[in-house]
Amino acid sequence: PEPTLAICMNMGVGTLDEAVVEKWLPMYAGFLGPGRCALVITCRCEAEAMGEAALLEVLGAKPIMRRDSETRHMRNLYSGMAGNPDADFDENGWFLAFAGSSLSGEELAKAGMDVPGTLA
Repeated sequence: PEPTLAICMNMGVGTLDEAVVEKWLPMYAGFLGPGRCALVITCRCEAEAMGEAALLEVLGAKPIMRRDSETRHMRNLYSGMAGNPDADFDENGWFLAFAGSSLSGEELAKAGMDVPGTLA
């Protein structure tokens, strides 16, 4: 059977390093395609969370959870630092969940392959 949930932990995509984004952006786009599974991503710091949010916005990702009427990462209470708000770095410390995209399948595939355009 097809998976209903994918979890990508500490992938480093939010660093916006071109080599990392080039590897993972097409995969994220594939997970967000029509009829695909929900995607949960985690990262190590708030700066990475902001980078991930920007990339997922380009992919038209639809958030499953919202906080304060905004789409943003949440602190993971089950992370290495137990969601300590004073921790700058924390394995799997921030997470965000999405399911689907507002883009058509064709638009999503194109966005997932356009790494230089996405990082511009």
